[in-house]
Amino acid sequence: MKWGREIAKKEGLELIPHCKDGRIQNPNSYGINDSCPPRDTKH
Repeated sequence: MKWGREIAKKEGLELIPHCKDGRIQNPNSYGINDSCPPRDTKH
């Protein structure tokens, strides 16, 4: 996760981690001009 988060921040990408059962955990968008910003404001 740490490696993926660093790459996403550096490249301005979206990181979508999944649990072992396939559910999405905490998606993070690191893009500068994100047309669909995340609703989660706790992070």
